Amino acid sequence: MKTKILFLLAILAVAGATYTASAQKPTASLAGKSSGKATVKQLLKDSVLTVTTPGYVVVSFRMSAYAKGVDATDLESSSAQLTARMQQTISQLPRGTKIYFEFIQAHDAEGTIVTLEPMAFIIK
Repeated sequence: MKTKILFLLAILAVAGATYTASAQKPTASLAGKSSGKATVKQLLKDSVLTVTTPGYVVVSFRMSAYAKGVDATDLESSSAQLTARMQQTISQLPRGTKIYFEFIQAHDAEGTIVTLEPMAFIIK
Protein backbone atom coordinates (compact mmCIF):
# COMPACT_ATOMS: atom_id res chain seq x y z
CA MET A 1 0.00 0.00 0.00
CA LYS A 2 2.79 2.39 0.94
CA THR A 3 4.53 1.64 -2.38
CA LYS A 4 1.36 2.41 -4.34
CA ILE A 5 0.94 5.75 -2.57
CA LEU A 6 4.57 6.72 -3.26
CA PHE A 7 4.14 5.67 -6.88
CA LEU A 8 1.01 7.84 -7.24
CA LEU A 9 2.75 10.80 -5.62
CA ALA A 10 5.66 10.41 -8.04
CA ILE A 11 3.27 10.40 -11.02
CA LEU A 12 1.51 13.52 -9.73
CA ALA A 13 4.85 15.30 -9.24
CA VAL A 14 5.94 14.52 -12.81
CA ALA A 15 2.54 15.54 -14.20
CA GLY A 16 2.67 18.81 -12.26
CA ALA A 17 6.17 19.60 -13.56
CA THR A 18 5.08 18.82 -17.13
CA TYR A 19 2.02 21.06 -16.81
CA THR A 20 4.09 23.94 -15.38
CA ALA A 21 6.62 23.70 -18.21
CA SER A 22 3.97 23.59 -20.91
CA ALA A 23 1.92 26.40 -19.31
CA GLN A 24 4.69 28.98 -19.69
CA LYS A 25 3.48 31.89 -21.75
CA PRO A 26 5.40 32.46 -24.99
CA THR A 27 7.23 35.77 -25.34
CA ALA A 28 8.53 37.62 -28.37
CA SER A 29 12.07 38.87 -28.87
CA LEU A 30 14.07 40.94 -31.34
CA ALA A 31 17.81 40.42 -31.63
CA GLY A 32 17.58 38.06 -28.65
CA LYS A 33 16.04 40.67 -26.33
CA SER A 34 12.51 41.27 -25.13
CA SER A 35 13.13 44.73 -23.68
CA GLY A 36 15.75 47.13 -22.40
CA LYS A 37 18.39 49.30 -23.98
CA ALA A 38 19.65 48.43 -27.45
CA THR A 39 21.63 50.07 -30.22
CA VAL A 40 20.18 50.70 -33.66
CA LYS A 41 22.68 48.18 -35.00
CA GLN A 42 21.49 45.49 -32.55
CA LEU A 43 17.84 45.99 -33.49
CA LEU A 44 18.55 45.91 -37.21
CA LYS A 45 21.00 42.99 -37.09
CA ASP A 46 18.20 40.44 -36.97
CA SER A 47 15.11 42.15 -38.29
CA VAL A 48 12.72 39.30 -37.43
CA LEU A 49 10.60 38.95 -34.31
CA THR A 50 10.90 35.47 -32.87
CA VAL A 51 9.09 33.64 -30.08
CA THR A 52 11.05 32.15 -27.20
CA THR A 53 8.70 29.15 -26.96
CA PRO A 54 9.28 26.57 -29.71
CA GLY A 55 6.37 25.98 -32.07
CA TYR A 56 5.16 29.59 -32.19
CA VAL A 57 5.57 31.98 -35.14
CA VAL A 58 4.87 35.73 -35.15
CA VAL A 59 2.30 36.66 -37.80
CA SER A 60 1.80 40.40 -37.17
CA PHE A 61 2.72 43.31 -34.89
CA ARG A 62 2.78 47.10 -34.59
CA MET A 63 5.92 49.17 -33.97
CA SER A 64 5.68 52.62 -32.39
CA ALA A 65 8.61 55.01 -31.92
CA TYR A 66 8.63 58.10 -29.70
CA ALA A 67 11.54 60.55 -29.72
CA LYS A 68 11.77 64.01 -28.19
CA GLY A 69 11.01 66.63 -30.82
CA VAL A 70 10.03 64.05 -33.45
CA ASP A 71 6.53 63.03 -34.50
CA ALA A 72 5.42 59.65 -33.18
CA THR A 73 5.64 56.82 -35.70
CA ASP A 74 3.21 53.90 -35.84
CA LEU A 75 3.91 51.16 -38.40
CA GLU A 76 2.42 47.69 -38.86
CA SER A 77 3.80 44.43 -40.20
CA SER A 78 1.75 41.47 -41.37
CA SER A 79 4.63 39.04 -40.77
CA ALA A 80 7.46 38.48 -38.29
CA GLN A 81 9.77 40.64 -40.42
CA LEU A 82 10.43 44.33 -39.81
CA THR A 83 9.21 46.12 -42.92
CA ALA A 84 11.60 48.22 -45.01
CA ARG A 85 9.90 51.36 -43.60
CA MET A 86 10.40 50.08 -40.03
CA GLN A 87 14.07 49.41 -40.70
CA GLN A 88 14.49 52.86 -42.24
CA THR A 89 12.73 54.49 -39.27
CA ILE A 90 14.86 52.62 -36.71
CA SER A 91 18.07 53.50 -38.58
CA GLN A 92 17.27 57.22 -38.21
CA LEU A 93 16.27 57.24 -34.55
CA PRO A 94 18.33 59.30 -32.11
CA ARG A 95 19.55 58.06 -28.73
CA GLY A 96 16.87 57.97 -26.08
CA THR A 97 14.08 57.08 -28.48
CA LYS A 98 11.52 54.68 -27.08
CA ILE A 99 10.40 51.89 -29.41
CA TYR A 100 7.43 49.67 -28.64
CA PHE A 101 6.38 46.46 -30.35
CA GLU A 102 2.74 45.85 -29.49
CA PHE A 103 -0.23 43.77 -30.58
CA ILE A 104 2.18 40.95 -31.37
CA GLN A 105 0.16 38.05 -32.75
CA ALA A 106 1.64 34.57 -33.07
CA HIS A 107 0.26 31.16 -33.90
CA ASP A 108 1.19 27.74 -32.63
CA ALA A 109 1.53 24.51 -34.61
CA GLU A 110 -2.25 23.99 -34.54
CA GLY A 111 -2.89 27.51 -35.87
CA THR A 112 -4.21 28.93 -32.61
CA ILE A 113 -3.54 32.69 -32.50
CA VAL A 114 -2.22 34.21 -29.26
CA THR A 115 -1.40 37.82 -28.41
CA LEU A 116 2.05 38.18 -26.84
CA GLU A 117 3.18 40.73 -24.29
CA PRO A 118 4.50 44.00 -25.76
CA MET A 119 8.24 44.71 -25.97
CA ALA A 120 9.88 48.06 -25.18
CA PHE A 121 13.36 49.28 -26.09
CA ILE A 122 15.30 52.49 -25.61
CA ILE A 123 17.93 53.40 -28.21
CA LYS A 124 21.33 53.76 -26.57
